[in-house]
Amino acid sequence: MAKSKRSTERELFWRLALEEFQGSGLSVRAFCRREGLSEPSFFSWRRTLQERDVAKPEAGRDRVELIPVDVVEPVASSPDCEQTAAPLEVITPSGFTLRFHSDIEPRQLDVVLGVIADCHGEPPC
Repeated sequence: MAKSKRSTERELFWRLALEEFQGSGLSVRAFCRREGLSEPSFFSWRRTLQERDVAKPEAGRDRVELIPVDVVEPVASSPDCEQTAAPLEVITPSGFTLRFHSDIEPRQLDVVLGVIADCHGEPPC
């Protein structure tokens, strides 16, 4: 059964929250209080995502899919413009565009692209 857009967004939210928790050095209670999250939801999503991650390698073992990627040069800025990091842009086969700061953590980008790959064929991916 394909995940709905809502559950995909929730999964992405919780993956990022759990990753932030890992680097926070806080207890679950303190982290949830700081972020305004429910502790039972935190534990439930942590368990759910761990189970999904364990199941993924087996499910994807038979299916290997390559997605075409175009690497483009960043647009040169004029000398008067403030120098900023070039954005990272991902355009899905259906035309959905995601833009990230170029300093995005590789793990965060991996999570986002993993969610996109999971909803392959489902709008907006």
